[in-house]
Amino acid sequence: MVKVSWINLSKMKRCTFLVRGINVGGRNRVVMEKFCHDLEKLGFKNVSSFINSGNFFL
Repeated sequence: MVKVSWINLSKMKRCTFLVRGINVGGRNRVVMEKFCHDLEKLGFKNVSSFINSGNFFL
C-alpha cells in the first residue's frame, strides 16, 4: 500500500528553482547575482544561488 501525502505549499518556507543549461560550455555566461536580482524583481523574496549551475533557492 502506498500512502500519498500532499504538500501544502502555502506553508513552505523555501523552494528550489533548477534551471537547465546555465553556464555550460563557457559561452554566454550568466551572472548568478544578476539572475537572483532579476528573480527578486519578479516578486520572489530572499533569492540565492548555489554555485554557477543554475540552482536557485527562493
